Amino acid sequence: MKNAKLLLLFAMLLLAHSANSQTQNDELLAKQYLSNGEADKAIVLLEQIYLKEPANESNYRLFVSTLLQNKQFEKAEKTIKKRPKNNYPIAIYHFDLGRLYQIQKLEKKAEKEFEKSVKSLGDNLENVTRLIELFFDINELEYIKTIIEEQRLKQNNPSLFNNELAKVYFIQNNKTAIIEEQLNFIQSGLISVQQAQNAFKDYLTEDKELQILRNVLLKKSQINPNFSFYNELLCWVYVQLKDFDAGLIQTIAIDNIRHNEGDDVFNYATLCTENEAFEVAIKAYEYIISKGIDNDLLANTKLNLLLLQKKQAIKITNNPAKLIYLKELFESYIQLNEGSNRSAIARKAYADLLAYYLQDPTLASTVLEKLLDDQIGKPSFLNECKLLLGDIYLMTGEVWEAALLYGQVDKANKDEPIGQLAKFKNAQLAYYTSEFEWAKSQLDILKSSTSQLIANDAINLSLLISDNTNLDSNTAALSLYAKADLLIIQRQYIKANAVLDSIGILYPGHELADDILWTKSQIDLKKNDTLAAIDKLNKIVSLYSEGIWADDALFCIATTYGITMNDRKKGMAYLQKLIEENPGSLYVVEARRLYRKWRGDEL
Repeated sequence: MKNAKLLLLFAMLLLAHSANSQTQNDELLAKQYLSNGEADKAIVLLEQIYLKEPANESNYRLFVSTLLQNKQFEKAEKTIKKRPKNNYPIAIYHFDLGRLYQIQKLEKKAEKEFEKSVKSLGDNLENVTRLIELFFDINELEYIKTIIEEQRLKQNNPSLFNNELAKVYFIQNNKTAIIEEQLNFIQSGLISVQQAQNAFKDYLTEDKELQILRNVLLKKSQINPNFSFYNELLCWVYVQLKDFDAGLIQTIAIDNIRHNEGDDVFNYATLCTENEAFEVAIKAYEYIISKGIDNDLLANTKLNLLLLQKKQAIKITNNPAKLIYLKELFESYIQLNEGSNRSAIARKAYADLLAYYLQDPTLASTVLEKLLDDQIGKPSFLNECKLLLGDIYLMTGEVWEAALLYGQVDKANKDEPIGQLAKFKNAQLAYYTSEFEWAKSQLDILKSSTSQLIANDAINLSLLISDNTNLDSNTAALSLYAKADLLIIQRQYIKANAVLDSIGILYPGHELADDILWTKSQIDLKKNDTLAAIDKLNKIVSLYSEGIWADDALFCIATTYGITMNDRKKGMAYLQKLIEENPGSLYVVEARRLYRKWRGDEL
């Protein structure tokens, strides 16, 4: 008996599958008829499909829409009126009749049916949602507004269909209505400030629209000063408009209303730093310090201010006096906070300043050695310090000490991003010392690194080695090239250029020609000779467009123009060239992001 039931069930499943397959085949055949202009044959098939399963909404819609498209209005009307009412909500029935009359330009009859569809809606939200969607399909927006207003009263939910009504206002270009509704919802506690911000992001797409929101918020905040969300939204608007100074004023107001003692201002300073609005971030930190509240926030603020001053000094000016003044600030801070985690963070940043900007790698290594001896900070932080110290050892020619530190970090952090970075640095070091076979074996492992940047660098260096280690003479040339790379790290630029020039003399026409151009361009950039660098990079693009450095050169020219020289128009031209000519480049994603940013898009 059990087996018989199973056989029966199996047979039923087979029949259902067979019927479904036949229906799909008939639909495809009907579409083929329509594309061939054989509408009558298509309609016969679609009618058969519909009549087999009248409750199937998609079959019904396809059949009726095909009738309407082919102006078979009488048959369409009969089909609509004869559809079984147990599968057909009365509101949708009247809508379909209204649509039929509308297509026939019977406007009064259409309007009458549409009104019936709205009035006959009950409180079934599934049917309401369906009818709203159908009215959107034919762009009848006023009916949608009426439905939403009535349903909000019926359901006693004034925020019902919030997104749908915002969409109506957006289509009608009524941005003020969107703003008012979202603000009313926040005030009533129906949505959060974050939800309103998301809506504004979707529907207020231009600066002039955000300025309308700003003006509305300014008026409302004056009338209702106790509603702090107005100030919170104002701050958000100012950030969207990149008016960070005004945003700081609003943030301070929020902080005072909430009695947060600087927390909101601290978070705003972080946001400004991320957007490179350094001056405003510094003002924010100075405001917190001026409050004089002795707590963790004040301590974190003083550290962040110091780190930001370093970032600003490096980015905005190369004034030696400014850097020396910064050195004094670091020394004072470290002395006052000796033994703390914050002091350790400051010491690491101080070592970086000494090594890369004050040309004192020896003192930098001393600072880091003491930091590692004291073992202050989490393992991840100490690993970062080890990598930095290894890099500084390379500057001072202490190659094996660098290798030891890279190896320690690699071993302790297998498969972690910092471990992969350490492995790459060790592979680089082996390359510098002409241990090409071992270097390549490590680089090949890193080709699948989770970090796209490490993977890209590993691929480039691996290709460089494999392309130039086939013959003894090539290996000798590569050894010279690697030596020049190490000299660059040690800032011996004159010697590095001399070694690179010697390759062309000893091995004329060598395959390293494009690599040499690339390296010389990077020396020029380090010496702030941007025009000379761009000239060499353009030669790579024109002479070696199929080489491994072509996309690097394009991206480097773009960022040199757009960032170093502040000529975004030229930078965008090179980004576009990179995207169009090197679609497979690992730089494409970042190139698209930069292009949109420089064009002024909101990211």
